[in-house]
Amino acid sequence: MGNFDDLSDKVFALHAGGEHASALSLVESGFEQFPDRRAMLTYWSACLKSLRGDPASALEDFKEGLAAGLWWAEPMLRADADLDAVRQLDASEAILAESGRRWREAMSRASPPPILVPAATAHRATLLVLQGGSGPVDEVARQWRAATNLGCTVLVPGRGQPSTSDGDHANWYDEDRTDERILAALDGVDREPLLIAGYSAGGREALRMGLAGSPVRAVGLLLFGPAPLRRPTDVPAAARRGLRVWTFVGAEDWLLDDVLATDQTLRDAKVEVLEHRAANVGHVVPDNLADLLPTALDFVLAP
Repeated sequence: MGNFDDLSDKVFALHAGGEHASALSLVESGFEQFPDRRAMLTYWSACLKSLRGDPASALEDFKEGLAAGLWWAEPMLRADADLDAVRQLDASEAILAESGRRWREAMSRASPPPILVPAATAHRATLLVLQGGSGPVDEVARQWRAATNLGCTVLVPGRGQPSTSDGDHANWYDEDRTDERILAALDGVDREPLLIAGYSAGGREALRMGLAGSPVRAVGLLLFGPAPLRRPTDVPAAARRGLRVWTFVGAEDWLLDDVLATDQTLRDAKVEVLEHRAANVGHVVPDNLADLLPTALDFVLAP
């Protein structure tokens, strides 16, 4: 089956195509191969069982997981539409509350500090990078180091809030905590001009901040397979501020339709968008990022 990322891509592709039974079968086969990912696999199993009309079995998955010491981010459990049927069950609130308690306890522990990599040439912009769900902060900083040779100071503010007890995955679930993290990381850093880059959920948060102009104001966004926004945003206001958006999406990305719809919404509101679609590529920040950056930066920093 390959690594866990391969499994994840396949599960999400099947989920997006409505092939819930096949996706569930794949998830169930992963428990033996990936015992250190039991919390995430349990979550996917519960979502898929709920979608297949068996919320009681899904709730039992969560009960057994909690008994084994697992937990999941409370916003996942409370907001995921896949679990709508589960939340209708009387016993669900106790499960959500206990998982939420464990999640908040995990968030109270120290998170990785931000990483700042100064521009290797004359300062052109500060590039704030919001990573996706997995990967260490220093790995993301290395991934984006090519931008320093193009005049960008690269700032990786750390990971988002933890997703599950597996410990290897974090996401930007809590907007207030995310905004606090961003402002703290930027304290004392030259923000002029400011660009925000983001992948997956990090792309969604970059888009949220870019459109709102808050908690920081960016002149441009570099988005890689951005997840859809959670709520409507005043896109015309961002257009009037002159926000420019460069988007990368793989033709095999399970979020492709969502990304294309977001880009069209931006264009309809008169936001300048340059979209790069790559054939035979899935949901990733591509390996040839260094080759894409000159065009992307020239676009978002255009006068």
